[in-house]
Amino acid sequence: MRCSIHQPNYLPYLGLFNKFKESDVFILYDCAQYSKNDYHNRNKIKTPEGPAWLTVPVSVSLGDPISAARIADPGFRNSHCRAFELNYKKAPFFAEWFPRIMAVYGREHESLMALNIDFLRFFFDMIDPAKPVLMASDLLKDRSFRSTAALVAMCRDAGADSYIAGAGGRGYMEEALFADAGIRIVWQDFHHPEYPQQWPPFAPYMCVLDALFNVGKEGLMSLI
Repeated sequence: MRCSIHQPNYLPYLGLFNKFKESDVFILYDCAQYSKNDYHNRNKIKTPEGPAWLTVPVSVSLGDPISAARIADPGFRNSHCRAFELNYKKAPFFAEWFPRIMAVYGREHESLMALNIDFLRFFFDMIDPAKPVLMASDLLKDRSFRSTAALVAMCRDAGADSYIAGAGGRGYMEEALFADAGIRIVWQDFHHPEYPQQWPPFAPYMCVLDALFNVGKEGLMSLI
């Protein structure tokens, strides 16, 4: 059984959903430490001037887990939805999907994690609604585990015999710990595809909504 683990980022790029599609079980690392200026609370959209960041304002202390981050200003919902409308209203699938995206924002989440997980489940259900999605906080009983040891523990507790690792993990993962646990590492081989996008040249690594608004559900499925 192949397992993937990823932190619950804000409207992630296509590579996370490729991991989800290729996995038999997916674990959201909700108890990982919050990182400032990372993708936990922000991501990029395409504008006529190029990529631009959308950021969710949060209140969180240094060293806190992602689950502790609270939304500091609910006004971001209106500004983000307005940004989508201004920059994607002429995209082919905007009218079909924008009301559903607004409905997620309309749930008025108090925590960043609740917002991020709602959006992740929105896309997970689109890709494979039957696939198990587990929470790291339910699996990782011993919170003293860090880095690779925590990943190995979660894979073992989920019953996985293979772990799909992002290419960036080659620089820090202790591969021997996986070998000792009898878990095979499968390195993700995701090359960002190009698709019809507004305002050339093509900009990769935009948030998932860029692809959804431009190519729709079926197009999105083909990209991951």
